[in-house]
Amino acid sequence: MTSDEKHWRDLIEREQLPGVNLFANENWTKKLARAYDIRGYPRYILLNEEGIIVKNKCMRPSDPALSPLIKKYLGT
Repeated sequence: MTSDEKHWRDLIEREQLPGVNLFANENWTKKLARAYDIRGYPRYILLNEEGIIVKNKCMRPSDPALSPLIKKYLGT
C-alpha cells in the first residue's frame, strides 16, 4: 500500500487528524507494518521515554483511559 502525502497533509490542515501524526511513504507496509503489527490506520502506539512500545494497539488520544497509562509509563 502506498500513501498519498498531499491527501495526508490536507487532512492535517483541515484538523481531521488530531494529535501527532507521522507520514510513512515508500510502501510503509514493509517496515512499519511488520515492526508494529499494523494492519490498518489510524493506529495508536504508546512508547515510553526510551522509545520502547509499552502498549501496542492503544486507545485513541481522546480516550480518557489513556491518561493513566501516560502517567504510568512516562511519569507525567
